[in-house]
Amino acid sequence: METVRKPLGYLLCALGLILLVQFIAFPFYSDQGTLALDVWGYINIGTAVGSLIAVVVAYLRWREYDRSDLREAVAAGAMFMFAGAFTIMFFEQSLSALWLLDEGEIAPEWRELVWIAIDVSFPVLMGWVGSYLLRKA
Repeated sequence: METVRKPLGYLLCALGLILLVQFIAFPFYSDQGTLALDVWGYINIGTAVGSLIAVVVAYLRWREYDRSDLREAVAAGAMFMFAGAFTIMFFEQSLSALWLLDEGEIAPEWRELVWIAIDVSFPVLMGWVGSYLLRKA
């Protein structure tokens, strides 16, 4: 684990930065049609991989924390819960957008708000887990 912490930390920070830039730049080229959908498709693959890595890293941190250090216990538990909740929300939203739900079941405005919450919280999660890995490397 020691040899992969630094590259994984940089990877997660880069994934968060990429999604942040895409989220800010998307309104400027959203009328391009398939280009916008292709870019989001690639970014969603990175988001899926990053969120799964974050859950594993957070779980390992939570499992290994020292029981006597309350601050580390709270930080490890919060990271694990945030990573888990984000991953569940992302995959539920992605899978329902692909094939699980009909278009009429959820209002498009609600789906858009959930995607905005995902896009805003992903860079925070990646920065948190990535900086933790870089500190421990």
